[in-house]
Formats: sequence, C-alpha cells, structure tokens
Amino acid sequence: MAEYQDVLAEKKKVEKELLQRPGVHSVAIGYKRKGGVKTDELAIVVFTSKKKVRDWLKPEEIIPESYNGVPTDIVELPEFQPEVEPDQTRYRPAPGGVQLYVPGSYGTLGTFVQSKKAGDNPQDVYILSNYHVLGDAGTKICQAKDGDGNKIAVTARGAYYEKADAAVAKMDDAAVAAAGVIQDVGYVGGVHEVTAADLEKNVKKRGRTTRFTRGIIRYINMTVSNELENKLDDQIAVYSLTVDQPFTESGDSGSVVMMDTKANLIVSLHWGGGKDKATGLKVSASSPIQHVLESVEAEVISR
Repeated sequence: MAEYQDVLAEKKKVEKELLQRPGVHSVAIGYKRKGGVKTDELAIVVFTSKKKVRDWLKPEEIIPESYNGVPTDIVELPEFQPEVEPDQTRYRPAPGGVQLYVPGSYGTLGTFVQSKKAGDNPQDVYILSNYHVLGDAGTKICQAKDGDGNKIAVTARGAYYEKADAAVAKMDDAAVAAAGVIQDVGYVGGVHEVTAADLEKNVKKRGRTTRFTRGIIRYINMTVSNELENKLDDQIAVYSLTVDQPFTESGDSGSVVMMDTKANLIVSLHWGGGKDKATGLKVSASSPIQHVLESVEAEVISR
C-alpha cells in the first residue's frame, strides 16, 4: 500500500497529462472507494464531468487503473463553479461568515486579517474573502447591501493566485469589525495546515446562504483546471454530510472552513462547488489557508 508522500509524488508526475484528457477538470488525493465504500488505500482521484462506458473510450482516453503501483479512482462531478448570490442580513459590528455586497454581486466575509506587506500599517484590519467576491483593488465593499451607511471597506489586493482565489479589503473603520469572531461559531483560534492525517475528518463553516454547516474532508492536493478559476493547485474538496444539507451553496464563496473542534482552527477559504453525481452530495472546493495568507501577505486575527 502506497504511502502518502509516494502518492503525492506520483500525482504531481501525471496530473498535467490527466488534465489534458477530455472531460477531466481536477485531480486530487483521497481514499479509494469501491461501490461507494471507503477503503484504506490512498489513490489518485480523477474528476471528470461525465463518466463514459469503458468500451466507448478511445485507448488514449482510458485512465489507467494505477500509476507505478498507486491506484486511481474516478469521480463524476461537474466543474466547480464560484458561488455568489444575494442576502439581506446586516450586522454591526460585522463578524466573519456574513454577507458582503460588491457592485452587482454578493459573497461571504470570511474572517479578518492584518497585513504583513511591507509599507502597510500592521494595526489596520482587513476583510479576507475570495478575489471573485472582493474584485480588483479599489472596489467598494458593503455589508450587507448597497446604500449609504453600508460601505465598510475597499479592496486592497487580490487575484487568482497559483494556489488560492483570495483577496483582502481594508476596513474603513476597525471598530465596525468583530475581528477574530465568526458568526454562530465563536472566536477564531488560529490556523491549521491540512495533511493526509486530516482526510475523512469533519469540518465546519459559516456562510451567508447556508449559514452554519458541517462537512468532511474527502480529497486534498487537488489540482483544478476550469474556465472560471484557471488552474489552482493543492486545493481541498469537502463533501456534505447529507444530501438534504449541503455544506455550501451559492453566496457562500469566501467562507472560512474550520476543523470541527472547539479550537476553531481555520484550514481553508471556500470558493466554489459542484455535485457528486454518484452520491448526490454537494462538493465544496477551497484553497488551503496557508496558501491564501501567503498570497495576500496577511495573518489571521485570532483570540
């Protein structure tokens, strides 16, 4: 049985070739499943928009059952889509996990951070969310909707980085921020870097649409390639626990994902979702928090 580091090394060797195959949009690492049941074997997991009958495939389209002893697994799942829709709730002071409005769109205020960028005042408070939520530098950010008295920040920087869809917006007044607090969760305890030891562990998040929900880390080291997000490496896939309660929905983009413990450690920044066609479960994609913070040159405010 292959060890995690061996699986990761093999995945990095073959992911580029796999992503060039028709229908393949993401490649990750997770436990292989047989008949929907988890095994103890780590595998290279290939996400395809539509599974085809093997006999209908051309030889060059067939995904090998293994690469140098590392098994593969195929999951039918549409491309991940950024999730943005409106809401009406207004909070003062504003905690993490609530609605943001930007011109023509909505998303979620993930949490608050302070800048580590040279030249910035380290005491200033910034919103952390997705780039596709906060937009380019200079964008006006409101909570919860447009209008006089609702503007709270201006986007400072952000982009679709190599490993993160992330941006920060500088607060107009730090007193309007409930920094270090997530609505319905409590105080932020810090951050945690996800490893193979965290596979199949529960996580939680608070977003402006589905509010407080729980999910499970199913795949890590996921490379995503689609039209909206370009190419993102080292992403995390979180599965909903039940069909009736999706982990995320439209408008939850920008939510921070935390380990489901009292420590409230942030592990990633949610940016999009899809549905596993075999199980009907919602699948949520997020960028690991260490990549997010490195990309925007910031550190999480915790208590």
